[in-house]
Amino acid sequence: MSLIALLVEGKTEWIFLTYLLPFIQLPDTLFVSKNLVEVLENNIHENKIWLQDCMGDKSFSTYIKKNIEAFLRNDFEQVIIIRDYFPANRHPTNLCKKDLCQSLLKSLPTSITYKYSENIYINLSVEEIEAWFFADKNLFQRLNPVLTQAYVNTRYNNILIVNPETIRHPSAKLKQIIDNEIPGHTYNKTEREAYFVISRIDINTCLAMMDRNYIQSFYRIVNYLLQIL
Repeated sequence: MSLIALLVEGKTEWIFLTYLLPFIQLPDTLFVSKNLVEVLENNIHENKIWLQDCMGDKSFSTYIKKNIEAFLRNDFEQVIIIRDYFPANRHPTNLCKKDLCQSLLKSLPTSITYKYSENIYINLSVEEIEAWFFADKNLFQRLNPVLTQAYVNTRYNNILIVNPETIRHPSAKLKQIIDNEIPGHTYNKTEREAYFVISRIDINTCLAMMDRNYIQSFYRIVNYLLQIL
């Protein structure tokens, strides 16, 4: 039985992970909740994940410090952190920038790094988690039937042909397409807007598309979760 703390930087990531995790392991085996009490009291599921939104890419250390007793009192097999990483005009060849990860680790309380030692795992979304959405090339057509792959590629510089992790500021590109093409909708990362988009993503398509050279950071976190669950 595994008990895992999975910390993400914002509401969009939290919503996406709630959709993704049932595809990683069947719901009758895996229990996921934002409520730690519910997670700890669950005696039915083999694996349990405390999935928490830390509200900002620089808030992980603050969140852990505020909830330090939860991490010290309980024995998580893994503490996983997922945050954005902007590779500064470079292709995302280094999926997990050592300097950024080391900086994040150094900002955590020493009692946490001592207790969990090698069991803290950091995954960086290149550039933002919205890049992963573009792996589902039919997503936009589900949002509006007019938005076929050909239509989107013609109007938005072949955005559905390239590796999604080479798209600069994918959340801005997503907003541009939604604002321009879907009447009555925008994308400002509110909870309602995030659900509107994420609920229409075909996760199986994203999983089928990923490999070591395509949506690499998505490939990295999915394979890590598959290994530990």
